[in-house]
Amino acid sequence: MSDIDFSNTGTLVTLAFGGAFVLMGVFLAYFGVKNVMIDLESRNWPTVEAIYVDSEVIKHVRRDRDNQSHTYTSYTCDHTYQYNADGETYNLVEPVSAKSQEHAVALSKQMKSGEKVTLFYQPENPSLARTELLDPSRNTIWFLGAILMPLFGIGIAYLGLFHAGE
Repeated sequence: MSDIDFSNTGTLVTLAFGGAFVLMGVFLAYFGVKNVMIDLESRNWPTVEAIYVDSEVIKHVRRDRDNQSHTYTSYTCDHTYQYNADGETYNLVEPVSAKSQEHAVALSKQMKSGEKVTLFYQPENPSLARTELLDPSRNTIWFLGAILMPLFGIGIAYLGLFHAGE
């Protein structure tokens, strides 16, 4: 393993490929920690009474890379709330995932315009608000990726270097 030729293109490609996975893991760890911190601090956010304004059913269409044969369609129901914090008026648009168009329509009819709702908002940035406190464990996928991606990348780099020295 001491005779590794770093001028070999295969070795450099292997190291770059492995390094890319390590960087993806660092990226996932950053966003995972950031999301968990917001979820934990939101438990201490003040509440404000908001008014439900309206809902809109949104259709999302995504095509495969070649824009050929596969079309993926999903729906959300965007709930809009209006609230006042620190003397300013804010609107919160909260998308809710739906299983189908019918489900999205049903979600849009669950609340009546003018209905009052309690929101949690960030005091330093009152435009950041949510209707419910989120469980920090929902971010598990970020941390799973943050652990597995670098391990995979290190494994690729190690195997590439190990075989490069043969």
